[in-house]
Amino acid sequence: MKLLFVVNNFNFGGPQKSLVNLLYELEGHGIEADLMIMNQQDKLSSYLPDYVNEVPIHSKYSLLMLDKSKIIKNIISNIDKPIFILKVLLFILKSKLKLQDNTKAKQNFWVNNKWNTSEFEKTYDFAIGVSGGHSVYFIQDYINAKHKIGWIRTDYKVLKRNHDLDYQYFKKMSGMLAVSNMTAKRFEEIFNIKPSVFYNSLPIKLYENIESENFNTDSKYMNLCTICRLDNGKGLDLLIEAAKILKKQKIKFNWYIVGTGKLEEWLKEQILKNNLEKLVLPIGFKFNTGNVLKKMDILVHPSRFEGKSNTIDEALYYEIPVVATNFETVYEQIVDGENGFITNMNGNEIANRIIELCEDEQLYKKIKSELHNNKRVPENKGKEFISILYQLGDNK
Repeated sequence: MKLLFVVNNFNFGGPQKSLVNLLYELEGHGIEADLMIMNQQDKLSSYLPDYVNEVPIHSKYSLLMLDKSKIIKNIISNIDKPIFILKVLLFILKSKLKLQDNTKAKQNFWVNNKWNTSEFEKTYDFAIGVSGGHSVYFIQDYINAKHKIGWIRTDYKVLKRNHDLDYQYFKKMSGMLAVSNMTAKRFEEIFNIKPSVFYNSLPIKLYENIESENFNTDSKYMNLCTICRLDNGKGLDLLIEAAKILKKQKIKFNWYIVGTGKLEEWLKEQILKNNLEKLVLPIGFKFNTGNVLKKMDILVHPSRFEGKSNTIDEALYYEIPVVATNFETVYEQIVDGENGFITNMNGNEIANRIIELCEDEQLYKKIKSELHNNKRVPENKGKEFISILYQLGDNK
């Protein structure tokens, strides 16, 4: 079976790590797999299994999706397309002046400026737009495949996209995948298209194939961690609120923040402003988050929305109690009071649940026991994925 996976970017992130792990699990199933990266950000490429072939694509596609990374270099590389470059520069100007809704404007830009010829000659059995959005547009407009599959990774209603334009692409797919029951339900409500649910592949095999990074904790403290992009929607303000309360209550804790993102400087400022520098510890990017989780007492996940949290699934696998906010998909992962706690979206409730786990040894042991007795052993996701592809292909 010839498969093509298309991603918007292939930098370090939960969906990308899940894809790499899925590729490991597809090995030995008679798969020939190609990967295309639309914006050439390929930090994860060195972790790909040997049988996967990365197919380079021209930087013009990165400009067509108006990706900010390397934009000057990409403009120079495409200087032989002056009208197209002028349109890109005009878009950037409008964006800087806040004259447009960028999300919808990017969709329109693709549709209005795409070219009608394709340099990709190979025909695939299945082409999968892994990142939704532009990756789905790309496989529909430029790839030859018997079947084309879109993959939805978050609650579609929060994306603020042009649904009518997306529908023109989605209705042409052989099928859609969603990462959780809730994301599938939301998608069906909006588009009247029912996706197949395929939960993310936990990157356990991936972690087994790489060296662990050195990471040490202090057993005299309660070791908490939050693993996320430092980005809007991840509840970092709630984290700071909760940490202030823990400090005031004289809880002995170290709270490790794993990740990078646009709120990195904001987070550092908030830590200094609230005198939390010895307690809240940003440690940057760690690829092997499993290695971090194994040394933690509690995972705290204060997000405002998620398609489905890979981090929570990893914590449950490593038998780490979770305190998470009540975003909609959390109920597919956490049973409140059994394998963790679900709180409202405020720092006070998050802190209170952490304090309970710190101070009530019996409660903590009960949750650890529940996690051990009901450990979710990763299934053969490669076999499941192939089965779903065949079902979607047969339905079309």
